[in-house]
Amino acid sequence: MEHAHQLPRSFPWRTATIVVGAVAAVELLALIGIGATHVASSLRPHARSAVHAARTAPVAHKHVVLHVVAPPARPLRARSHLSVLVLNGNGINGAAGREAVSLQ
Repeated sequence: MEHAHQLPRSFPWRTATIVVGAVAAVELLALIGIGATHVASSLRPHARSAVHAARTAPVAHKHVVLHVVAPPARPLRARSHLSVLVLNGNGINGAAGREAVSLQ
């Protein structure tokens, strides 16, 4: 039978947790810095070309026309072919059953 070896003194768990947390925070900051520089370097050529195009292109005003689609005159599916699943996730007993009855 194996037995756990006792440490000569108590292990400083709180200090170890703080050290590990600090190392993780430094790693997180390093990853954010690396990611920011990577994103900035990938956007830099696009920004230069956009600035150049804005300086050299003539100013043109475009009129945008929005088309509004009217709802269909008849339902897309018949009620007999339509199903709705009502689930209760709010913690009130019977709420889903009441809502299902009102939908029918």
